[in-house]
Amino acid sequence: MQQDGTTLLPVVQVRRGGGVSGRRKNRSGGGGTIAKPVGAWAVTAQGAVWHRRWT
Repeated sequence: MQQDGTTLLPVVQVRRGGGVSGRRKNRSGGGGTIAKPVGAWAVTAQGAVWHRRWT
């Protein structure tokens, strides 16, 4: 995202997991992905500034 000479670069933490359960012949699996926002970089001609997401 860019506005008035500032570019915002969002940063996320991504975690992924999975597993298998069940008997040998009839296995079932599952998994999931979680993306959590952690902050953003604000980049201008003068430099970059980190902005941490407050929870």
